Amino acid sequence: MVEAVTTYVQNLHEYSKIEAGMIEALIEYAPVQTGLTWITPVYQAVMKAPQAATQLQVKRLIAYCGVVANAAVLAPDLEVMDQVVDWMSELKQLIPEDPIVAYNCRVVEALYDEQLTPNSETKAQLVAVVKAVKYIDPPHYYTEFSQYMIAQGWLTVEDFACAKS
Repeated sequence: MVEAVTTYVQNLHEYSKIEAGMIEALIEYAPVQTGLTWITPVYQAVMKAPQAATQLQVKRLIAYCGVVANAAVLAPDLEVMDQVVDWMSELKQLIPEDPIVAYNCRVVEALYDEQLTPNSETKAQLVAVVKAVKYIDPPHYYTEFSQYMIAQGWLTVEDFACAKS
């Protein structure tokens, strides 16, 4: 399956909604480097002509980057994570007025910082970023997101209890 998708995406520069969903789902099961390979042509196409990229294309690409970043942390592969953080930083400059994009990029940055330099400061920043989702998404999302972070072992219930609201 990974090989078939890899062959398929080698000639794509933009994914339809169906392809996007398929790739996002498969990234979870593919090696992290493969996920990065799948989104690279899309990233290159957008950055080759950023003024021609639509907001939807940029948002989708940032979403792909977020899925690959998650896979990189789970792998763990901090080299891929570093690459994706850089890409997301560049991409968010294309639509700086979008608060959801800014938030999604900040989550990945905070998670990367915590993985790269685990200490009380980076952990507190990650908790603060996770808690900020309360202000931009429906209330249940905070519960799901914080539980996911705990289930992955990136944060604990105590981290959330000790954090300032």
